[in-house]
Amino acid sequence: MEQQENISIQDAESMDTQLALKNAGIENNRLKLEVSRLGEILEKQRKVLQEAEDRRKEAKLIFSALMTLKQDNGKFSRSTD
Repeated sequence: MEQQENISIQDAESMDTQLALKNAGIENNRLKLEVSRLGEILEKQRKVLQEAEDRRKEAKLIFSALMTLKQDNGKFSRSTD
């Protein structure tokens, strides 16, 4: 009878371990999906930030050109060739 109890305890421990491994696998897959989703979000944010930086540079160029025009009283400098 004691042998049956030991076997039952071993079976229970084995099933407990298998269940824990299964749960760990499920959690691991969930975390992988979450990391993948966050990676996609970060990539989108990177693209948006890059576009904003590009627009900022363009605006800076336009502003600089306007300031140059203002300093020249709105006249274009033409070379006389």
